[in-house]
Amino acid sequence: MNMQIRLKGFRAALRERQSEITIVDTGLSQSQPDISYSYAQSFLEKYPGLDLFYITEGISAEAVLQAIQEAGKQEQVRIVCHDLLSAVVRGIEEGSIVCAISQDPQLQGYETPILLFNHILTGWVPDIPRILNSCTVVTRSNCNEYWNTYTDTLKPIPEHSKRVSPERISEKPVKIGFICPDNHEFWLQLIESAEQAKQVLSQANCTLDIRIMQFTTVNEIEQILTSLADQGFDGICLPIFDTRLVPIINRLSDAGIKIATFNTEPNSTEFSDPQLMEKELDHKISLSAQAEITHRTGKMYQSEREQRIFVEALMAVSKRLNNLLDTNTIFTILLEEIHRVFSFDSGSIFLAERDKVKVIQARGYSDKSPEAEEFMQTADFKLSDFPTYHEIVQTGLPLLISDTNNDPRWYPIPETAYIQSWIGCPICVEGKVIAVFSLDKDEPGYFTAQHVHQLQAFAGQAAMAVRNAMLFSELSTMAKTDPLTGLPNRREFEEQGSSELKRCKRYNREVSILMLDLDFFKSINDNYGHAAGDSVLKALSANLRASLRMADIACRYGGEEFVVLAPETHLSGAAELAERIRVRMETTFVSIGDETITITVSIGLSSTNGRSCSLEQLIDEADKALYAAKSGGRNAVFAWDTETVTAEKQTAGKHISTPEVKTEEPT
Repeated sequence: MNMQIRLKGFRAALRERQSEITIVDTGLSQSQPDISYSYAQSFLEKYPGLDLFYITEGISAEAVLQAIQEAGKQEQVRIVCHDLLSAVVRGIEEGSIVCAISQDPQLQGYETPILLFNHILTGWVPDIPRILNSCTVVTRSNCNEYWNTYTDTLKPIPEHSKRVSPERISEKPVKIGFICPDNHEFWLQLIESAEQAKQVLSQANCTLDIRIMQFTTVNEIEQILTSLADQGFDGICLPIFDTRLVPIINRLSDAGIKIATFNTEPNSTEFSDPQLMEKELDHKISLSAQAEITHRTGKMYQSEREQRIFVEALMAVSKRLNNLLDTNTIFTILLEEIHRVFSFDSGSIFLAERDKVKVIQARGYSDKSPEAEEFMQTADFKLSDFPTYHEIVQTGLPLLISDTNNDPRWYPIPETAYIQSWIGCPICVEGKVIAVFSLDKDEPGYFTAQHVHQLQAFAGQAAMAVRNAMLFSELSTMAKTDPLTGLPNRREFEEQGSSELKRCKRYNREVSILMLDLDFFKSINDNYGHAAGDSVLKALSANLRASLRMADIACRYGGEEFVVLAPETHLSGAAELAERIRVRMETTFVSIGDETITITVSIGLSSTNGRSCSLEQLIDEADKALYAAKSGGRNAVFAWDTETVTAEKQTAGKHISTPEVKTEEPT
């Protein structure tokens, strides 16, 4: 995907979001997939609640900052990224961002400033990603207000540390920001050189722990490590251990430079004791470390393989769903491709309507048990009966239950007792949950936060496809329907009628046509207005729906004229149907303002009567019979007699002949 498309999508996401936005850059790079995929997946597993997962391949930090500023979201955006430093430092230099502030709950409630400097994040903290995840951008526009609140909550700062004001922050150059611990209390310390950093650390009685958080090539890593070593740093900690770095580590270790790999787990070993650090480093480069390297490499390649399968499945879904307009086919394809990635035992898609949940697509239940398959085929239950689905529909958020035996939200049923791990994800269209993915596994702990993010990606594809199908269905319905009455329009009637006439002809069945016209409709419009006329037309269409069978086809033919096609119906049956409609209409009262009026209708009939004739011929004959009904006094049913080629009035089953048809149609 090229830069412009990605940036356009990012800008759109910024505009649409009204709540707080989290931007994450894992540094996913095609040039270093073995490192990037591993880092990205570990980050997602650790922080499943991120609002927006954003990979900046091909998009510069400047473009990200510009998009944030153009959207006016500076005070709403949280930035969490492994090159937070480059993005935020550029923001500081441009004057749009003052500093980044952490609000980590494990730091005794202190608002802890995150330190910054170009291309290197330096810190003596147990878990940098956790701190970054609570990072808030403080912009120039809200700086003073934020700073006053911030300083009021701080405990007294040690004398050797400088209190930093907004004016101090805005000074240039801002080279390094640093977090220092002192009895578990944290404060901001601006550092303007590596020597000053060493001095501050010495005062705080800490061992320097440099964490390189941005790099692109092995050569660049080597240059950075060598440069830091030349500046006299005591130890260097890499964020991710890559097998390609082994020669560099060995070479620098021989030169007396101590290097350790980065462990992001809380309570990990701190290198405050140089001997422990050296021992750890010796272990890393010993023969026994080769097994660890092989293990990590294997996990990286396995992770990369899984990521590749996921991307391929997502691309396949996008391609296969393109131009599909049938929702059943869409959901079938989705479950097929999701199974490639998740290898779930059974899965389904539920349709959410009001308080009802109905299965519309299922897969894999027959392999588990006949009872499970039967349950999914007939499942139609209340949303409130199942806490999991109810929570997803109410919140619009995915739900992960790693172990169904130990989660009170899980509602067990005998038919699916095999489910030990479960994941559900909503499919949202225009902010409304229309369906829910439900995936099952008979292995506790199988589903992880990574599966949540992947399933959300599939849900996004599903939402787009379903929305397109819904739009097409709406447009198709609009093209076929009369907007006032909701009945099929003339064009749709002619298509359906011709098809039905051919079917009846094939099986030697009769077809009848009813042509209806409201009596004195022009007078209603003239005396009461067109709104009253619309009410009368709606009343007639409602009576038609109430009188017709499911197989009958009714349409608004034009103006106040309506046509009904009654398949497999002789003329006598059509006459009974027409009389029922006529009586229903003359007993219908329509309220117009303070008045109530009655309506009558004239009806003309025609039938195939064993003949082979076209739809146009039947409509023409019914129209002539209607003409006779209106000429004969209205509020009547007339039928076309094919033998005498005249229209006859239908009264209680008796045929009264009409001598001739007038040349002028009555109003």
